[in-house]
Amino acid sequence: MLYSIEKIKTALGCYRDAVKIIIEDLVPSTNDMGKEIALSERKENTLILAYRQDKGKGRMGRNFFSPEGGIYMSLVISETGLSPEEIPLITPAAAVAVCRAIEELTPAKTKIKWVNDIFVDGGKACGILTESVFSGDSFFSVVGIGINLLPQAGGFPDELRGIASSVYSENQAPAKNIMNQLVGTIVRELLDQIKLVPSRDFSEEYRRRSFVIGKDVKVIQNGISRDAHVVSIDDDCRLGVKYQDGREEFLFGGEISLRF
Repeated sequence: MLYSIEKIKTALGCYRDAVKIIIEDLVPSTNDMGKEIALSERKENTLILAYRQDKGKGRMGRNFFSPEGGIYMSLVISETGLSPEEIPLITPAAAVAVCRAIEELTPAKTKIKWVNDIFVDGGKACGILTESVFSGDSFFSVVGIGINLLPQAGGFPDELRGIASSVYSENQAPAKNIMNQLVGTIVRELLDQIKLVPSRDFSEEYRRRSFVIGKDVKVIQNGISRDAHVVSIDDDCRLGVKYQDGREEFLFGGEISLRF
């Protein structure tokens, strides 16, 4: 499956002329490449696509497994129009965008694990990493999205078995042109969802797609793990938790793992 700039632009719809597209065979990290572009103060939205990454970036400094056959993309947004307080909401807005695109174009049903993981069939099929870049007088957001599109031949590495999944299962054949359609649709949806950040109009859908509300979790912050119960997700996409000692807190950062 090969990328086509023209087919991606078709899927971008009204944004077809608002995004420059760069396609690479192998890069260390599309997000790192995106940050380099931002530092050059290029005044345009830029989409970077790679067939493979050898230093793919996940949250908390982790590597993102990036073999050929997945979608590895970063969108450099030159002007979001958002305040500094609203910038962190780009990640949950991107999660909604990815879910919408996947469900529009594939048979998969998606769920969101707070704050940035997309699950399909009980496993992580997509991760999102948003990074900010200040360059001169300009501010850029770099939104990295990695999607396991197809099952890996021979399965995922041992450390990902039982954790990772893919959009398509082994008995499903991907639709023709699916990579171009997915990429263009994700970017189109993301740019639409960012417009909703000031009003928080995307947050109800984010909350509805979440599967962690009502679940017992481990909250991991600064290397410290605490047991908690997820009570809610508010309009700022903060996670409302209640700890075993009865204390309640809204989390904007950190990480959770489900307790079984």
